Amino acid sequence: MALSQRPLVKNTKSTKKSIQRSLVLFDNGLKSQKTIDTYHGYLTEFKKFSWINSYDDLINVDKEELQRMLEYFVIDQKNRGLSLSYISGKISALKLFFAMNDIVALNWIKLSPCYLKKRN
Repeated sequence: MALSQRPLVKNTKSTKKSIQRSLVLFDNGLKSQKTIDTYHGYLTEFKKFSWINSYDDLINVDKEELQRMLEYFVIDQKNRGLSLSYISGKISALKLFFAMNDIVALNWIKLSPCYLKKRN
């Protein structure tokens, strides 16, 4: 008896963007839609700065490389003259994103506002 050559599941190519697990987990750590929108903006900014294609790709970066990327991002923000509180908000968004995706071996102290203050 010959098996059917017909696929079991119809192949439908959707024009919708695929849902990224890392972003779903991140969103579940947030309550208000306003915070979700703001944090998505910060996360997208970091992703573009780091030349990463997707949020799921972002969590697959080597931890040491990710630490360097975060440091360069914060230094860039500081060099652009952004306030420490604004940078701190971006760091909070990134910290939550990585924590919700079980990336916890990062040195956030180096990225804290106290570390960023200009020394006299």
